[in-house]
Amino acid sequence: MVFLKNLLLLGVVSVNVFAIKGPIEGYGVEKSSRNFHVAPGDPPVTLNGPLEEFTSKDKKPNPRWARNLENRKPSETSAGSAAAKPTNVLCNNGLGRWSLASASSIRNSLDNLRQVTKKPQIGRGPKLCSRLSCEGDSAIWWCNDDYEPREQNSYGEIIIAIEAILKKCTDSSSEPALVRGQAFMSGNWNVIIRSDKDYCTEPGGLEV
Repeated sequence: MVFLKNLLLLGVVSVNVFAIKGPIEGYGVEKSSRNFHVAPGDPPVTLNGPLEEFTSKDKKPNPRWARNLENRKPSETSAGSAAAKPTNVLCNNGLGRWSLASASSIRNSLDNLRQVTKKPQIGRGPKLCSRLSCEGDSAIWWCNDDYEPREQNSYGEIIIAIEAILKKCTDSSSEPALVRGQAFMSGNWNVIIRSDKDYCTEPGGLEV
């Protein structure tokens, strides 16, 4: 509790009050929150707004942060269901004028997203999105096109969708590597990776 109070006093746990635009014109945006374990054995801290913002600022009051996160990076294998996979992945065709995101920034956000313990939730759609991460100008969005609200058991299937976009859509010929894409999953929801300049955070950038 003392640590959490210190974070609150330092302004580390903060809420992004700025309005952000959805990844697709006409889509609404829902604020997200999540539980995060600062260190093994510590109780989870519930955060609203960018996780990148939390991680980068937290390096000052708690130097353990960067070391703990680096040491706890999992293997490339997702924690989600092995049977889950996208029904379709779009890279360039059909994505309109979406700008390319940094593949490195997306991978950083993906590593951070693996640490989130809270079940992801999103309100009823269609055309409702939640920005999970935005580091620099590179964002990950989770969108619900179903008429019912949605709750996942974990971020596992969302992680699978992100990995599928990175695998299929990354342009490694550029320097640095760039990526944009949209992965559709069964249940009428999808994940989007694209550039986003609306109030993105410093390196570390989760908003779940």
